[in-house]
Order: sequence, then structure tokens, then C-alpha cells
Amino acid sequence: MEPTEATEHARQRLAAAIDAAVQGAIPGVRLDGPFVVERKEQPLVIDRAGSIAGSSFYETEQTVRTAKGHGTLSVSLMRRYADTTCTPTATPPSPGDPAGYGPHVSCRWGSGPQGAPVLTTVITGEAPGLVRTIVAVDNRDGSTVTVGFEFEGSSEPVDRTQLQSIATDYRVTLYP
Repeated sequence: MEPTEATEHARQRLAAAIDAAVQGAIPGVRLDGPFVVERKEQPLVIDRAGSIAGSSFYETEQTVRTAKGHGTLSVSLMRRYADTTCTPTATPPSPGDPAGYGPHVSCRWGSGPQGAPVLTTVITGEAPGLVRTIVAVDNRDGSTVTVGFEFEGSSEPVDRTQLQSIATDYRVTLYP
């Protein structure tokens, strides 16, 4: 169902919920500013198989800093979509190859609270030194929460477990 909560109320509630989830998941985290949540519209799309996608969604991003470094954390919430998939790259990138293969994608499925499916995707090689990790959770309440983190370097300032903790935090939901 499309959420019925008033947009301004949802924006404020989600900003506070995301901040609390981040502070709880990442000890000693520092933010460059508050989370500002925006409501956006995703156009309705019907593919050849008849799958329908499209709805309003909420998203925010902020620079986060830890003792290990910094990067950009993004969070989006939308009604659950049916095809949370990942196609991994068949061949790993060649170490030290400056030309590279283009992006390398790895992914793995897990489960969150109450058995909710969790897909963790790691993308490297989109730009030199750039690593992007995306955790998508299809919650039992009918929402999909996606938490992404991108940084440059070899040491993860925020790890996958912390991202999953944010994505599965009970406060971060479309349906309070």
C-alpha cells in the first residue's frame, strides 16, 4: 500500500529514525550535518513480463566520518519491489590493472529480522579506488529499505554489518 502518513511528518520522523539507527550502528560516527529526507516519485513502469514498478519513495544521504575514514551514506525507503536481484561479475578484476574491466559486482543473500531477505551488493571499479556497498532489505511490512555507502580506499569506514543494522532498524520504515 502507498503510505498514508503526511509527507512532512514522514520526512521528520524518518530523519530522526535514520539518525538514531546510524548512531546506534556505528560507534563514534560523526555526521557532516543532519539527515534531510526528501520525498520523490518513481515513474510507473510495466515491463514485458507484466511486472509493475513505481511509487513515491523517501531518500537521504550524508557524509559520515569514523576513525577509519569517511564516505557517503545514502538511505532510501519505498514500497517493496518484486525483483531485488544482483548479477555478479563472472571474472574478478585484475589487481593493479589501471584500465580495469569496468565495475566488478559481487552479491550475497542473507536474512534479517523475522527472516526478511537481505541482499548485499559490493561494486568496485566504477572509478579508481571507489567501493560502493548496497544493502537492500525487503521487510515483512511491505517496504524495501536500501542503505548504500561509498568510499575511496582500502579500509572500510563503515562495514556491511553496520549497514545491515541500519537497514533493518525497526524505526526505519514507511509504515510506523
